[in-house]
Amino acid sequence: LIVRTSLVHDAQIAAAGVDLPDFQLAKLMFPFIDRLRDGFSSFVWMKKISTNENGIIQAGIRDYDQTPINATFQPILEAYERSPATTTSPRVGISFVASVDNKPWLNVQLKDSNKHYLPWLYLLEFFKNVTNQPIIGNATTCYQQVNLFNTTLSADVHAPAYVCGSVGIEAPLPPTSHVYRDVFGIHVDLAFLENNFLNCTQLKRSPEYAQLMRSRSLS
Repeated sequence: LIVRTSLVHDAQIAAAGVDLPDFQLAKLMFPFIDRLRDGFSSFVWMKKISTNENGIIQAGIRDYDQTPINATFQPILEAYERSPATTTSPRVGISFVASVDNKPWLNVQLKDSNKHYLPWLYLLEFFKNVTNQPIIGNATTCYQQVNLFNTTLSADVHAPAYVCGSVGIEAPLPPTSHVYRDVFGIHVDLAFLENNFLNCTQLKRSPEYAQLMRSRSLS
């Protein structure tokens, strides 16, 4: 399970010539699904949480036969809220809460950390892999979000940084409510491209590509 919170800025639907206002999104991602049953093409199944006001995004979710979850976010129009380090709490805090009917459904509480559960290079490559796996839309249609980690948006103070903490998710997002502790992740600014309404078979990977990704992760 991967939880991803985002503020999407300066996005557009190029084919329609539509500029999108900034919006927030939270995603529950289940990666490494063998959608094509070929043993090496990994896909993500995803549940999105958005706001009532964002009609274009909610229509896009419905286009893939999914029901959007309408929520309010704290902070508003930010990917996360930062609390500065203090003498009693020396690490910078990062928080994000998505509420439905005034009840927190998703509660992310993280802190900057130098403590690595996994080698940093491995962790970063893992997130590159997971966030770039094609996304299952419905029975036959998928879409692809290509996240770019190598642009100027991800450099200097905006480069990937390590975080750890807890993530609380309320039912019915999982079958039962649960707080996941000692989770790890990154916060980073990314550019992305999105390709929609693709036949899932178009996103089939070759065995050589799968072997390359495994070797990169283990190197």
